[in-house]
Amino acid sequence: GANVPRSFDLTDASANRPRAVIVTWKALATHIKTPIQDAAVSMLCAIECATYGLEILDETHIFPARTHLEAAMSVNCAAVIGMTASLARADGKCDNITSLIGPKAYELTYDDAIKSGLITPVRNILVNIQMALDMMELYNASQDADTKRLIALLNPIKLGAFNTLLAQDSRSKVVVYCDKIAALPVVERLVKSVGEQFYKGTVHGGVAAKARVTILENMRSSKFGCIIMSRCGSSSVDIPDLDVVFELDVSDGALQKLTQRIGRAQRLHQSKSCARFYTFASLGIIEMKDARATRSSLDIVTYDQFTLFTNGAAVNPPNASWMFG
Repeated sequence: GANVPRSFDLTDASANRPRAVIVTWKALATHIKTPIQDAAVSMLCAIECATYGLEILDETHIFPARTHLEAAMSVNCAAVIGMTASLARADGKCDNITSLIGPKAYELTYDDAIKSGLITPVRNILVNIQMALDMMELYNASQDADTKRLIALLNPIKLGAFNTLLAQDSRSKVVVYCDKIAALPVVERLVKSVGEQFYKGTVHGGVAAKARVTILENMRSSKFGCIIMSRCGSSSVDIPDLDVVFELDVSDGALQKLTQRIGRAQRLHQSKSCARFYTFASLGIIEMKDARATRSSLDIVTYDQFTLFTNGAAVNPPNASWMFG
């Protein structure tokens, strides 16, 4: 919608009116919940007042959510086409999509997409980590879900395993996902320990848009490196030659977040034939249950596992080369 004039009438039958309008889910949803108080409101109101022959909905898996449903229904149209790369929902509301939009017209399976050369195969590895004994005591004593999640993320055995595996990919392009902002300084220190030139920056909600673009452009132009991202980097990030993804925080069990993050590694590039996606989860707590549950919901995802057991101290995992031999 950036190229559409700020003032126009979509109901105007003249030849100069826009023939197609592009608008984000977020813009429509925000406009419905909280009216926008700037120039964009005129365009959004015009979109809602006009009548269209066809509405094309991307990321259709979010359609059953109430806010997104209201946003889509605010557009008057004769027909609707929905598209998504991940037709799966943890709440089981995929059938709602069919009832709201219509039957599935075409499906490209994960295997067919790989055979057709449309995506890069991704090897998914679930790393089962023993919880350090002192951290387990803190975890069990806490009654706050966010605190429990932070304790699980900062499990020293998990961080030791992550640091060792990361060092083995010091000449690769890597993205590390860490959703807890409070843990970002710890993760940054671990990445920098691999090499100052390896660390390319951290992207989270508090980083300005211009700074995010600079970090991503630096990453794309580099031969190797690592950026750290919070939830905001789960989608709409394109690094085609990305080799490895590390996911450190899985306690919310968000299915769409997992599929979007796997999608970052599926980008095609001539320099790679396969990418890897590591998820770290501590045994005996909720994040392991969430990690396994999300994977069981995704038929396209098969995953390997290896387990690290210690006496409770942070140790380095065994060399991982045997997994890829």
